[in-house]
Parts: sequence; structure tokens; C-alpha cells
Amino acid sequence: MTEDNAPRSVNWWLRRRSIAQHHVYDRTLTGDTRREWAEVALSLTDRAEQFAGYDRWSAAADGFNLRSLLIQELGSVPGDEKWELARWSEASWRP
Repeated sequence: MTEDNAPRSVNWWLRRRSIAQHHVYDRTLTGDTRREWAEVALSLTDRAEQFAGYDRWSAAADGFNLRSLLIQELGSVPGDEKWELARWSEASWRP
């Protein structure tokens, strides 16, 4: 998707993100599956900020909360930039 053909409505992006978030919060799914859905949700949040002007602070807070939830519920993944608590808490969450 390019900037020329990307939807400009924040709500368009956030509606799609809500579908991915539903799977992230589903505790019947495996941890890996939930993390994969979280990657989709994080990507949609980034695109909402990039293409539709979603507030940068809100996007950062959304990402922080989603990652915090999964790290708290599923634990840290050593060596993974998004899911290793020590690495993430130092720098990677910053916008």
C-alpha cells in the first residue's frame, strides 16, 4: 500500500485493528498466535498514524498497552525485539 491509495480515515484503520485485537485478547489461542495477531494490530496502528493522522501519542500508548498486556500474560521472549521485556523497556517502544 502506498500513500496515494491508503485510506485517510482513522476509523477505517482502527476498525480493522479491533478485529486483530479481538484475537490478541482471546486466551484460548496459543501465545504465538496471539503475538502474531498483535503484530497485525501494531501494524494497523502504525498505518493509522502514517496515513490517516492518528495521534502519535495515542499510537504509542496503544502499542505500549498491547505489548505490556502480552508480556504480562505470556512472558518475555528472549532475543525478540518486540517481546523481550528488557530490550523493549529500554528503547523500542519510543515513537
